[in-house]
Amino acid sequence: MKFLQEEKKERISARLFSDRKRPLISSPYKLFTLLACGALVVLSLLPQTAPPTEYGADKGLHFLGYGGLMLLAAIAWPRASWRWWALALVLGGIGVEIAQSFTPERFASVGDALANSIGVAIGWGVAELVSRRFKK
Repeated sequence: MKFLQEEKKERISARLFSDRKRPLISSPYKLFTLLACGALVVLSLLPQTAPPTEYGADKGLHFLGYGGLMLLAAIAWPRASWRWWALALVLGGIGVEIAQSFTPERFASVGDALANSIGVAIGWGVAELVSRRFKK
């Protein structure tokens, strides 16, 4: 019986302190990333209470929101899945813009979808630069 307990401790220790780049500690980042995605979708589809901002300031918010999500995804998931996250965020941004056309007091905007996509691309680029910097 004691042997089984020792073996179980060793497996847990190996799992927590392995040589993998991202041990189990990354799971809170994954949860936070998924919650942030859900929050962005919900906030994008709620009826708009304030008038649209002038001079395209909302494009900056789209850029920062989707760029931030790409950075979160890059932290939470291994590098191999970044392209899938980028594709999902770009398609999700386009989907949200289409869904906004069916939401009261909202409208679809090609400029917003473009800002979302540029944010994802820049977020990916920043994640790439940071990961290369820390590999050295």
